[in-house]
Amino acid sequence: MTNTIQNFSDFSYSLNEGNSYKKEYGILGPFSPWGYKIKFCCPENGGFPSNSGLIVTGMNEGNEDLELKYLYGDGKESDAIYVPKGSFIIDGTPENPILQTKRNTKWWDNEENQEYLDEFVNSFLESKNFSIDFGDYAGIEGDSSSIIETLGIDSPVTRVDKKRDLYWNIGLEDGTEMEIKKRDKDNLFKFLKFYLNPESYSPEVEIHHEKPGYEVIYLTPKGKFARRYSTFGDISKDHMHNYLFNTSMKKDSSLYQEPVLNYLQTILKNHDWRPQGKKNMEEHSANEKEIKQIKKILLNTMDESVLDEIYSKARERYSSSTKERN
Repeated sequence: MTNTIQNFSDFSYSLNEGNSYKKEYGILGPFSPWGYKIKFCCPENGGFPSNSGLIVTGMNEGNEDLELKYLYGDGKESDAIYVPKGSFIIDGTPENPILQTKRNTKWWDNEENQEYLDEFVNSFLESKNFSIDFGDYAGIEGDSSSIIETLGIDSPVTRVDKKRDLYWNIGLEDGTEMEIKKRDKDNLFKFLKFYLNPESYSPEVEIHHEKPGYEVIYLTPKGKFARRYSTFGDISKDHMHNYLFNTSMKKDSSLYQEPVLNYLQTILKNHDWRPQGKKNMEEHSANEKEIKQIKKILLNTMDESVLDEIYSKARERYSSSTKERN
């Protein structure tokens, strides 16, 4: 096979360093432990970009961040990502630099930043290997409507914008925005991200489709929380999700407070306040952890003194009945 990347024969390669087909596009990795070695074209230093290569700018002295992007088949540029220059070991030539992720750096030790580069690389490869124009994929609006309906979001889709292959920004009537990333055109989603508005820099809620199940991450005023679900349909049935979602999206979450408070009261009532034996101690510790988590979540709409009083009264009321059961 002829290398698509010019002068790529000097780019050292081992089959143990990643999937071999990626070498055609100048990519080695992801390695284990995580990392990449990627060949770029740098136009500002005299490099000639092509539809089969990656482009970097910001290599000149004085720039702290590198801009990474690529070209689609029609010559249009992809959305760029920005990565600190100091997070790479830089080799190769000024026209065609080779960037290798630097191990044991604060930037790459953050898994979100690893995923950031993974998504960029995968989107680039997808743009070269899929013949369908996913920007014209009519099913995305239907999928978007199905997603928000399943999640119980009462705000219809008003806008669908392609971000890059298998990646869309979905505008909702209430002004919020949903980001959808798919694994392939038949997959409902790989992850969803919800933003307060199109100008928001970071998501307030994320839903990741993992194996097995789904993980939902909420960024509330009182901290970040995560919950796991077996199926996508289970999410909206959870009172805790409805409370956390609306809290994170700056909506009136007090409307969803009562079911969460009732759940806390149920746990307090059935809690083993005087555990005896190893098994009871393990259950006691798990319940205490859950109680502490729910109290922290409810701080978004309730005073800590009120929650402490609820806990104290429950301990006083139910600890004697626990003693009788034991």
